Amino acid sequence: MAVPGTFTSGQVLTAAEMNDLPGGIVASVRSTGATATVASGAITAFITSSAFTPVAGRKYRVTYNVGYVYKTTGAGNIYIALRLGTGTGGTILDDILHSTATLNQYFPFEKTTILTSAELGTSSTQLTVTVDTNSNSAQFTSSATATSNIIVEDIGT
Repeated sequence: MAVPGTFTSGQVLTAAEMNDLPGGIVASVRSTGATATVASGAITAFITSSAFTPVAGRKYRVTYNVGYVYKTTGAGNIYIALRLGTGTGGTILDDILHSTATLNQYFPFEKTTILTSAELGTSSTQLTVTVDTNSNSAQFTSSATATSNIIVEDIGT
């Protein structure tokens, strides 16, 4: 019997089928105070998730956001990346480019991606959102009404 599927009277749900089900949230961070003013080319760690250990063969849905993003001096590109590990040196797992962001134009940012244990590894790790700009400077902020988050969910096999 496949999970999820249609169950009929008399069928038995097995341990293997239960192990295929989603495991829920395995790591997260919620920030109301993270703030970074970033100069051109200065990749900066913005927020880092709690530690978790990916399980071989599982898939993970990662949703990450920055409360508000805006260019503070001149138009230019804004880069936001999700990296494996802490700090700015980890492997980029997912990224986005906001091309030619307008001066003083505030916008929230959110993205969701699916990652596998092959991409995340199977030892204890954390995920970090890094921010950068290619010209002048940009501001990245969190507040009580515009939080920044990383949520890692085990979505099953």
